[in-house]
Amino acid sequence: GDRGSHPLGMLRRAVRWLVGGAVVIGGSGYAVHEMYWYRRRQNALIAPTELHNNQKWKIDELYGALGESAKQAEKNLKARKLVLYQYTTCPFSSKVRTFLDLNLIPYSKIEIDPFSRSQMKDFKYRKVPQVHFDDGELVLVDSFEIVSILAPIVGQKSNEDIHKWRDWAGNVLAKYLVVNLNSRITDMGANIRYINSQPDMSRDTKAKFIAAGAMMFAVSHLSTKKKLGALGYNIDDVKQGLMDQMRLWCQSVPASSKFHGGQKPDLADSDVFGVLNSIKGHDLFEEIAHDSVCATWVENMQAALAAVKTAPK
Repeated sequence: GDRGSHPLGMLRRAVRWLVGGAVVIGGSGYAVHEMYWYRRRQNALIAPTELHNNQKWKIDELYGALGESAKQAEKNLKARKLVLYQYTTCPFSSKVRTFLDLNLIPYSKIEIDPFSRSQMKDFKYRKVPQVHFDDGELVLVDSFEIVSILAPIVGQKSNEDIHKWRDWAGNVLAKYLVVNLNSRITDMGANIRYINSQPDMSRDTKAKFIAAGAMMFAVSHLSTKKKLGALGYNIDDVKQGLMDQMRLWCQSVPASSKFHGGQKPDLADSDVFGVLNSIKGHDLFEEIAHDSVCATWVENMQAALAAVKTAPK
């Protein structure tokens, strides 16, 4: 096979990236610290709500002209050429992909370099995911906002319960996945196998993501884990905390239904599975997928996604 795609080959490439960063910036620890705070400064340049408020008339156009049917607005959306700027393994990018796939909204993907983010250097907003429209003007950002803006066009409704679980998916589940994937240095082997299994990532991108694991490990312990603790969640045993939270979600699915939304996934199903699906290929995903409480829901969501991906366009 391709030696460059072997886990050891990926690790060697990742080490070269880390060593290169250490030489240029003056030490890997300092590099991680500086990169983290540089990203924080860049990401704070404009807020999602401000960006969307500046484009309100363009967003309003998505909902259709006065008197135009809802079906026509949906048809118009699906005729547009959307581009998703993403990290394949990012839970928030995966959340948007899952929503677009489940609702048969066509799109193409651009994978962002996790170090330089050169593909986004001219953008006002510097975080992923973001969806760019074919007019070269309309840009939607922030996974929660992207889904919330597009959902009414494809007939997806929300309510207080759906909103609660969507908020939980982004603010609790995603954080638990991050701290579980980065809880110990010894997790690196499973993480390398997981990154290496991603079919849409080039070898260089895989190597950079593995190298970026050093930053994720630091952020996980310096920030993400503390945020979960501050919210009152279990951080003494993060694996148990994750499994307890996933079981709470799975128990919210009515016994007579396939999904939280009944016989079809609703926005809560879409967001929760989107976050979880970001680690598909990792041992942790398999553990959740085979959990006695969650196995049926995970299987139903995988089947729902497989069905729409094979549906005639």
